[in-house]
Amino acid sequence: MFNSFQAAFGDIYCPALSGYDLRLKEDRKKFARDPERRKKCASYVREAAKLSAGMIAKLKKAGQSSLSSNSEQ
Repeated sequence: MFNSFQAAFGDIYCPALSGYDLRLKEDRKKFARDPERRKKCASYVREAAKLSAGMIAKLKKAGQSSLSSNSEQ
């Protein structure tokens, strides 16, 4: 999942993606006044959610497959 995200956006860490270190009060203020960056961050979160959902679906499917094969024995 991390590799897919990094391939799409070039990094996986918020400061590199947003240009702001949101642990710092001053950067949080700047970020709050930067609608373009907030929009970009929303797209990062959206993509991370999609990748996570896909991973969960694969894990569920794999779990169901192993359950099915165990019940047949």
